[in-house]
Amino acid sequence: MYCRCGCGSVTSIATKTRSHLGHVKGAHVPYIRGHANGLKSGPYKQIRWVEEDRGYSTPCWVWQLGQMGGGYGCEWNKARGRMVGAHIPAYERAYGPVPGGLEVDHLCHVRLCVNPTHLEAVTHAVNVARSDHKTTSFNAKKTHCPKGHPYSGDNLYVEKTGQRRCRTCRALRRAS
Repeated sequence: MYCRCGCGSVTSIATKTRSHLGHVKGAHVPYIRGHANGLKSGPYKQIRWVEEDRGYSTPCWVWQLGQMGGGYGCEWNKARGRMVGAHIPAYERAYGPVPGGLEVDHLCHVRLCVNPTHLEAVTHAVNVARSDHKTTSFNAKKTHCPKGHPYSGDNLYVEKTGQRRCRTCRALRRAS
């Protein structure tokens, strides 16, 4: 793991867990000693990512600072007043605001990548279909329920959780 200050140096392995520093015994520490203090000025201002070949046609710009759930890089967004995925401001700096109803997708499937050429604004359905989560994308591509009824038109209803359900099967269950 690289130091999150963006210097490009590999960090050491933590010998004990120190939650307040983000150290987990046996895992890489987030920063080389003293580098985290320089984030308020210096490297943070200039370098936030390290260019790496992650198997895509062009190198990924791998985010080196904070991470949020799901392995996405994050940064504070003053305009929104909250933390956002680091790929969103990267997209907006290159292409402008994300159009309404769309979300930013990583074409390279590297969640820490902030290279604008690897980012595209797409609908949620397209983003899920492209996902590297096998179960999610597999289920999203289903067009019929297990009994063969179509997931479309009047036969489809969507639960609050986002799951698609078959009205015909629901009616048959209630009738029996």
